[in-house]
Amino acid sequence: MKREIGIDSSGERRPEQSKAEASEKHDGSAKAELDPRTWLDAHGDYLHRYAMSMLGNRADAEEMVQDTFLSGIRALDSFEGRGSVRAWLRSILRNKVLDRLRAKKRLDVLGVEGDANDPDYFNSIGIWKTLINKWDVDAEAVLHQRDFLSALSDCFSGLPEKMRVVLTMKIFDGFSSDQICNVLEISSSNLWVIVHRARIRLRDCLNRSWYLADNNS
Repeated sequence: MKREIGIDSSGERRPEQSKAEASEKHDGSAKAELDPRTWLDAHGDYLHRYAMSMLGNRADAEEMVQDTFLSGIRALDSFEGRGSVRAWLRSILRNKVLDRLRAKKRLDVLGVEGDANDPDYFNSIGIWKTLINKWDVDAEAVLHQRDFLSALSDCFSGLPEKMRVVLTMKIFDGFSSDQICNVLEISSSNLWVIVHRARIRLRDCLNRSWYLADNNS
C-alpha cells in the first residue's frame, strides 16, 4: 500500500501513519484500558484518594475500591465507552460510597444543624462572624507548593463527613448544585449552608496550619 510522505522536525522526509494504523493503535489502547488487569495500576491510587475524600477512613476506602473493581468486572459488558474507564469506575465507586453512608444512616445528618465548633464561627443569632477574605498569595504558584497541598489534604480530611461528601461531589465530580441536592435529597439552602461552612472551616484550618505558619517562619 502506498503511503503518504511527511516532514519531521529535523526536516527529514518520513512516511505518515496510515488511517488503518492509527485506528489499529487506538483500538489497541482502548482494549488495554478495558482490561481489568490494568485497573489497579492505572486507577487504584486515584480511586483510593476519591474514596478517602468522602469516607476519611483508609480501611473503608480500600474496601470500597476493591468492591468497585469487582463490580466493574461484572458490569464490563455494559460499559458503552461514552467516557473514560476511570470516570466510569469513579461513578461506580461514588454510588457504592453513598449507599454505604445511607445504610449506616450517616447521611441523615446532612442538615443545616450546627455542631460543637460552630459557635466559633457564628454569633448568637446565627450570623457569621468570620468572613472569607483573600490571602496575599499567587494562587497559581500555591497550587504547586507541597506544604500547601499537604495542609489542604489534612484540613479536608478534618472536615465533618457531610461537608466532605458535598465538596467531593462538587469538586471531583463537577456536579451542579441541583444534582447534588437531588442525589443527597437536601434543599438548595441546605447545600449553600454546608458549602459555606465548609469553606470557612477550610480557610481557618489553612490559615492556622499553612498561611500564618509560612509567613511567621
